[in-house]
Amino acid sequence: MEADTFRLQCFQTPTGVKFLMLAEPRAAGLEALLRQVYCLYADYVLKNPFYEADMPIQCDRFTAKVDELVAGR
Repeated sequence: MEADTFRLQCFQTPTGVKFLMLAEPRAAGLEALLRQVYCLYADYVLKNPFYEADMPIQCDRFTAKVDELVAGR
């Protein structure tokens, strides 16, 4: 979805998990960025033996990696 002041991008995984990103209207490559976030999610959240589906994500390493990824753009 695109508006004058923002852009909302959604990436839905084959398992039904949705990742949403709110960005500036001229932001490019959001789908690729969301795919990278999904890879981080798979590595740091889904491989955590204590994580259960539909739990809030409380993984400092995942958050730090996403922050690094976004800052590097």
